[in-house]
Amino acid sequence: MAGLDLKCSHCKFQGCATGGPGTVSAVEESVMGWVFGWGPAALWVAVLFLLSELNLGGGVGLPAGADKLVHGGLYLILGLSLAWGKGRTGSGAPVVLLLLMGVGYGALDEWHQSFVPGRDVSVGDWVADSAGVILGLLLFSRFSRPSRGVGQSPSEGTTTSGTSSTAF
Repeated sequence: MAGLDLKCSHCKFQGCATGGPGTVSAVEESVMGWVFGWGPAALWVAVLFLLSELNLGGGVGLPAGADKLVHGGLYLILGLSLAWGKGRTGSGAPVVLLLLMGVGYGALDEWHQSFVPGRDVSVGDWVADSAGVILGLLLFSRFSRPSRGVGQSPSEGTTTSGTSSTAF
C-alpha cells in the first residue's frame, strides 16, 4: 500500500524490536513470566487471607484433629505454588527462603486470626501450616521435571550422568 509506514513509531527504524502489532518487548515478557511464575502463590496467599477472615462461630463440625489436616493441605498448596514460582521464573532464591516465606506467612495468618471474632491463635495450626509448606516444597522438588533454559538443547541442561545441572 502506498503511504503505509511500517517503521516503529518509537525509534523510526525499520524492523525495530520494540514495536508492531503482535510483538512482545523484553519487559512485557519479563512481567508475564513473573505473573505466571509468582502469581499463583500471590493469589493463594489472598485466598488464605480471605479464609482466615471467616468467623467459623464454634467450628465447622470437623472431627478432632481434622482441622490440622485442612491447615496442612491449604499450606501444602502454598508450598507447591512457591516452588512453582521459583521453578517457573528461574529465580535464584534459595529454597530456605521459600520455606521461611511460607512458614512466616502461616505465623502471620495465625496472628491475624487473633483479630477475627470467633477465631483464635493456635500453635498447633501453625505447626500444621509449616508441615504443609515443607511437604509442598518437597513434593514439587521430587516430582517436577528440571527445566531447560530458553534456547538450550536437551543435552545442554544435563550433566554427563544424565541428571539436570540446574537444581531446584
